[in-house]
Amino acid sequence: MKKKYSRFRELWAVPKYQSLFKLGGYVIFFTLFFILASLGNLNNKSNTQNFTSYNTMKKNLTTENLTIKYKIDALENYYLEGTIIDDVLSVTLEINDEIKKIKIIDEKVYLIQKNEEILNDTLLKDINLIYLFPKKVMNILDDNAALKNTSKDEKVISYSIDNKSYSLYLNDYEIEKIIIFDGMITYTLEYSIIK
Repeated sequence: MKKKYSRFRELWAVPKYQSLFKLGGYVIFFTLFFILASLGNLNNKSNTQNFTSYNTMKKNLTTENLTIKYKIDALENYYLEGTIIDDVLSVTLEINDEIKKIKIIDEKVYLIQKNEEILNDTLLKDINLIYLFPKKVMNILDDNAALKNTSKDEKVISYSIDNKSYSLYLNDYEIEKIIIFDGMITYTLEYSIIK
């Protein structure tokens, strides 16, 4: 021990080595300081995360006003973008490079031209209008709750009902997308709650 201490005193006498020892001491001090500070922050973080239950997500989807983006692949491709407010679907419809404003009330399609609503039964003739309203889709799924399959990460819930496939995609707070395969028609329905 005395040999090491005497060797240290010899090196300490040289200014170049004295600066290196001081620098090394500062490096060790600040390294320990940052390690302890980061460990302290890890202990302060809460392990509980806020998740919304599936039933709450379902309730929000069926009762709140929504902005929607729908893509429907059938004989023709349909793109709908707009809102559902008080069970009235008001959207811009793109079909065959034509853009039309429509409103759907009680499964009746109205074409809006010059602020006038004109009943049009042929515009969405290939489409099951029930699927465009989340409340009606959720009623179908609730009636068949025994057929519910949940993924391991609980982010996808799927149902197979009467040769139709329903998949609900969840994030931590809401149901963000529903995909329905019904025969040769695919419905991709994206939602977000209007805040």
